[in-house]
Amino acid sequence: MKIKLTLIAAVSLLTCNTFTYGAVITDFGTSSFTVDAINTDFSTVNQSGSDIGLIGTDSSILVGTISGFDISGFSSFELTGAVTGTNPNSQFIFEFYDSGLNKSTYTAFTSSFGVTATAVVLNFSSSDVGFNPNDVIALQYSGAGSGSAINLNLSKLEAVPEPATWALLAGSLTTIVVLRRRRRP
Repeated sequence: MKIKLTLIAAVSLLTCNTFTYGAVITDFGTSSFTVDAINTDFSTVNQSGSDIGLIGTDSSILVGTISGFDISGFSSFELTGAVTGTNPNSQFIFEFYDSGLNKSTYTAFTSSFGVTATAVVLNFSSSDVGFNPNDVIALQYSGAGSGSAINLNLSKLEAVPEPATWALLAGSLTTIVVLRRRRRP
């Protein structure tokens, strides 16, 4: 019986541990993100090893492709970046595109970014009916501002696990602790 409970706890901990950490969808400064120069209208795009520097307006657009990524099972996403200089505090739209060009849309505000790299939670807005979260191939950042100047650095986009995953991890750890205490004479 004790071996069975220990085995169950170990399997749930391993399963949970696989999914508890955020999955990096792309590092914008690396070759995992390819800028679509035709559809990107920031005046300056500087892709380095650690981030992508963008100079333009708060209504500029960045479009790029990634290798197919599965975002199913994730309900929250964080975009890490910084705004240097004046922050126009305007809304931006972030969209995931599947191979059929269906999209899932998220929003946030540039005021959430600091002058150093800050993770900003993207808020779900809508999804096309046919959107396939198992096959995300492109991303689009669209400023929804009034045309104010902005210097934006984006470093990475991460999928954040659902709260239930964290609860599973806590439950697994608690089970292991309880089982270990019961074994002691």
